[in-house]
This record gives sequence, C-alpha cells and structure tokens, in this order.
Amino acid sequence: MTISIFIFEKEVFVLYIFNKKIRLQRTKIPLWAQLLLLITLVTALLISFILVRDYKKNKDYVMEQQISTSNRLLDLEMQNLEQYIRDLTSFCLLPLYDSQFTQSLNSRISFTPSQAKNIKELIQSGYFSRSDLEGYQIYFCNQNQTYGRIGSSQHVTLLQDSTLSQEEGTAISASGKYYNAIEPSLNRNCFFSFYQTLIRIQDRSQQAVVRIDVDTSYARSLNRKHLNHNEFICIFNRDTDLLYSGNTSVLPDAKTDSSKLLSALSDNESFLISLAGTDYLAVLCKSVPYGLTLLSLLPMDDLHQQLRSILRTNILTGVLLWFVVSVLIYILLRLSTRPLDRLSQQMVKAGDGNFSPVSGIGGSREISDLADSYNDMVRHIDRLIRQNYLSEINEKTSRLAALKLS
Repeated sequence: MTISIFIFEKEVFVLYIFNKKIRLQRTKIPLWAQLLLLITLVTALLISFILVRDYKKNKDYVMEQQISTSNRLLDLEMQNLEQYIRDLTSFCLLPLYDSQFTQSLNSRISFTPSQAKNIKELIQSGYFSRSDLEGYQIYFCNQNQTYGRIGSSQHVTLLQDSTLSQEEGTAISASGKYYNAIEPSLNRNCFFSFYQTLIRIQDRSQQAVVRIDVDTSYARSLNRKHLNHNEFICIFNRDTDLLYSGNTSVLPDAKTDSSKLLSALSDNESFLISLAGTDYLAVLCKSVPYGLTLLSLLPMDDLHQQLRSILRTNILTGVLLWFVVSVLIYILLRLSTRPLDRLSQQMVKAGDGNFSPVSGIGGSREISDLADSYNDMVRHIDRLIRQNYLSEINEKTSRLAALKLS
C-alpha cells in the first residue's frame, strides 16, 4: 500500500513538473503566435469538416446524376430497340402481301414446284433486303415443312433436319399477345432469334412461324455509346434469358453464369452488384410490350475516380483557402499586437527611468485605453518623483539653514 501511494505521488509530481515546464515554455511564445496557432488549427478543423461534408454530398450527387443520365439514355435506347423489334415484325409479315404465298399458307397438300420456288425467292429476297440477318426460316404448319437459309448456306432450301416446330419460341409466339417471341440464339454470333407467327384472321389459327436470327450489329452500336466510361450493357428477354452482353469477360453470354445478376433484377431502377470481383452500378430499363430489359453496368471504380478528382480539387482549394486565411490572420494579429510591443518597449524604458508618455500607439480601443492608463500612470509616477525630489531638496535646504544658524 505504501509503495502504491509512493508511485502515485511520484507520477503526480512528474505531471506537475511537466505541466510547469509547458507553462514556462508557453510564456515564452508571443501572444500573436499563440493566437495564430489556435485560429489556424480551428480553421483547419473547420475546412476539414466542410471537405468531408462536401465529399459526401458530391458522392450522392454524382451517383444521382449518373443514375439519372443512365435512365434517360436507356429510355431513348429502349424506344429505339422497340422500334427495331417493330421493324422486324413488319419484315416477317412482308410475305403475306404476296398472293401466291398466301395461297401456299392455306394449302394442305404438298407444295407444287411453283409454290416452292416462290417461297424460296421470297426468303432469298427478304434475306438480302437486310444486312443484319444471320438466318431466315419459315415453318409451314399445314405442311410440317421448313424453308430457309441458315449459316454459311448460299441458297434457300427445304430444311429436312429443322426443329423449328419443336422450339420454345414457336409455342410462345403462337400464344403471345403480339404473336411473337424473342429468344436467345444458338449461334453465339447472333443477337437473338425472333419468332413471328402468321395466323389466319378468321379463327386466329396458326399457319406458319417465321424465325430470323439477328446478328449483334445493332446491340454493338448500343454498347459503343457506353464505352467512354468503361460501361457496358446487357439485354435480357421476358424470361430473363441473357440475349447480349457487352463484356463477356465479366458476364458471359450464358444464362447459368448470369444467375447472380438476374437475382438482383427487380422493380428498382438501379442497384449495386459485384461481378467478377468488381463492384458495378446497375441501371435498368424495361420494355412493357416486348418484355425486354436493357441493363447498363458502370464500374464503381470509375465513379470513385470522378469523386477522387473532385476531392483532390476540393483539398487543393481548401489548402489554398487555409493558407490565405492563415496569412491574413497573421497580418491582422501582427498589426493588432504591434502597439503592445511598442507599449512593452516603453515600459522597459520606464524601468530605466524614462517616464515619457507614449503617443500615437494606435491599435484597438482596449490597447488605446491601456496606453492611456499607462500614460496616466507614468505621469503620476513622474509627479510623485518630482514631489519627492523637491521634498528632499527642501529638507536638505532647511538642514543647511539650521546648521548656519547654529
């Protein structure tokens, strides 16, 4: 117990000595330097607080602006994509304007050579009328036959091994609201496979299914608009099958590999997601008529880079502001404390016996009042000294006179 008390008293003594040394050192620092240090520290803290607050505001603002800009751009691109789909629908319906083709649709017997030739010519001319087709097929329900041109084939032929009648898109296009469907293509070089059902007006029965395989030229043109900021787009159909990926290294062109992203798709227009070890800001736009989803993915590193650029600018501005404020405060404090220096020098002279009052000291009202008080004090001291001096002279004079008389 005694040892503990001794250690405690020793620590208290050490703190006392240390505090005393600090006070002694502080008394050696001029007032203007103490005030300058205090004010500059407060200014630095205030500027730091403003920088942190502005960074948070800028972060929210940049995110909101990016989402807003992406939404507007995706809305316009979705309108163009819907128009593109409508053009494909019109293209698939073009054969109906040919009377011989219409007769072939209604025929329940085998096509004549003339009918088969007409069908092939219509498909051939339609194929070359567009530059974005990889394949063009027509399945005739009454005949259970498919004519078309696919792959590297240079001619339209009767496709013996076609499975068009059994494909999922055929059933969807027969039952859908617009009698069409958009499905992923088996050809990885294609954007999607578009199915359009040709129906009989009277009873809405299915007569034929047109399938066209569209290349990725249109999708690539959409994706190029987003490449400036390392952004890329993805397009999904109604069943959330991935039709196109602008960056296959991040999101491969396969449904199984995009399950993580698909699970995040919701009614929200934007969300954050991590893919391939990178965080992305995802903004989506949906098409009601065709069920398409247009999704843009922007790496968060790009947004952070923008924020870092803004932060560097703000820090530079803050440092410059702090420097200017510090210089102005230094000048102001030096101007304010200079009269005190003059008054201090005059006090030193008064200690040496110079009791002349100080004049024109300037400064603030408090310093002027202090100078006036000092002047009154030195005048009073000078008067007292003179009176004391005269008294001593008179006393000595009286003593001399008394000595002479004696």
